Amino acid sequence: MRASLAAATRAGDEPVPVAELGEPESVPGLTAWVLVRDDFAVASAWSFLHGTDCGIYAVGTVPAWRRRGLATTLLRHILAVAEQDGARTATLQSTRMARSLYESLGFTAEGRYEEWISQ
Repeated sequence: MRASLAAATRAGDEPVPVAELGEPESVPGLTAWVLVRDDFAVASAWSFLHGTDCGIYAVGTVPAWRRRGLATTLLRHILAVAEQDGARTATLQSTRMARSLYESLGFTAEGRYEEWISQ
C-alpha cells in the first residue's frame, strides 16, 4: 500500500503500525510503498517514475521479517504499477545482500557505483 515517505523510511528498519503510515506525499511520480503483515508495515521501498523509467530506492525489510519473500512481493507490485503507468524500464542500485533478489526479478548489473568520502 502507499504510505508517507517518513513511514516507509521507518518500515525498512522497524515495524510501523498501520495507524502511523500517514498520507502519501503529493510529489508527481514519487511514491512510498509499504507491505503490511499483522497490522504492521514490515517492508518498504520508494519509486520514482521519470518518463518511461521507474527508479527504485530504499528497499528494506524489518530484520525479523526477512527471508520470507516480502521484498520480492513488494517489488513485483511496484514494478506492475509502474508498467501500468507507462514505465518500460526500471533502475536501482544494489547492495551485495540484495543482489540475488534483484537478479530474480530480471535486473542485470550494468555498471558500478562508487562512493567517495572526503577525509
